[in-house]
Amino acid sequence: MTMSYPRWACGVWICAALGCAAPDTKIAAVPIRPAMPAVVSAKPPETPISPTVTEGASLFETKGCIMCHGEGGKGGVRNRYSQGEFIPALEKVASGYSEDELKEKIRKGVSQVAKADSNGPVPILIMPSWEDKLTPEELNRIVAYLFSLAPKDGDADGF
Repeated sequence: MTMSYPRWACGVWICAALGCAAPDTKIAAVPIRPAMPAVVSAKPPETPISPTVTEGASLFETKGCIMCHGEGGKGGVRNRYSQGEFIPALEKVASGYSEDELKEKIRKGVSQVAKADSNGPVPILIMPSWEDKLTPEELNRIVAYLFSLAPKDGDADGF
């Protein structure tokens, strides 16, 4: 089995070997690799994010919404036997609901998901009620986050 090392590692091994073979020899420390520049963001965010939206994004993750609706509300989790077969994305939720309607949907949950086949089995996943699991302030923050996911390019249809 052959070991593969990055190119710069060979210089490290050579210096270490020279240092061990001739302990009285003084070896000048020469950087093997140039210093890496600090990572700079390609472009600044388009709009500043409010603390409410930031906290809502954090709650979206910590409360478990991300597990079904995916990172950034993009969906992607399969819901077998349901229409569309996937948990809906939330990127365009702002075009389908008012804030109050969305809050009510989150509070009450979705106990019946539309079947892919009316004679087929019931979909495996449902959205539970969050009424007793979220404070009113947490609910407001999550809704603010979900509304912030709306497309910025004017494409508001499709939810």
